[in-house]
Amino acid sequence: MKKLLMLGLSMLLLSGCSWFDGNNTDNMNDPMNEPSNNDNQPDDNSSMNKSGKIQDVIDYFETEGVEVQNMSAIDQFDFAAHEGAMFELNGETVYLYRLNSTDTQMQNWMNEIKQNNTVSVNKDGMDEEYSALLNNDYLLVYNKDADIAPLDELFNNYSMK
Repeated sequence: MKKLLMLGLSMLLLSGCSWFDGNNTDNMNDPMNEPSNNDNQPDDNSSMNKSGKIQDVIDYFETEGVEVQNMSAIDQFDFAAHEGAMFELNGETVYLYRLNSTDTQMQNWMNEIKQNNTVSVNKDGMDEEYSALLNNDYLLVYNKDADIAPLDELFNNYSMK
């Protein structure tokens, strides 16, 4: 199971390693626009309608008084996700994904995240641990020592209506 988790996270990093440092804007669009062009995305919108969109979560954060800055869409990734976004809070870069929870490999990965609240990412040939929170099919990833309060609590309390 750990190999599967490492493989998935390696794909995450390979697809988005340049956005971990916040310097890549080539592949970023307004998250209010079109969903990702990911091949793992379902052909129909049935699962998308059940769970909402990342913008719904961001709107909830802002309604609760948390203002995110420098938000950009992540529109290319090599794992089963519908969409992704990165933003800054308290000077920390935070990543938010809406995962394809109908994908069997993603379900296994999500179970690992639920147990550990961390993900291991192979970045530049070195394994690094990141904090990770999972709420339904939303994944929040941030540096292990980052202070993202009160976002972490709000994220855990977020519920789809």
